[in-house]
Amino acid sequence: MAPTCERWDDLRPRDKQYSVVRFDERASPTDPAFATKQSEVDHPNDAPDECPAAAEELVVYDRIGRMVKRTDGSVAPSVLF
Repeated sequence: MAPTCERWDDLRPRDKQYSVVRFDERASPTDPAFATKQSEVDHPNDAPDECPAAAEELVVYDRIGRMVKRTDGSVAPSVLF
């Protein structure tokens, strides 16, 4: 398993301006399944507005790791470390 700081860096966008990250409340924060990058988008409005699963949350982060959009939920950090 990658160190936590490297894992968070992998969630940041590389090719586009924003990344869409899915957080799963059913997984422990130390579990790789807790946070997974779903896609990258050019604008936050291009990201989904809803998350299909009740125990999940979608969050859009900018290149420096700041949250710019989120669906309902409370498990995601506002800043990626």
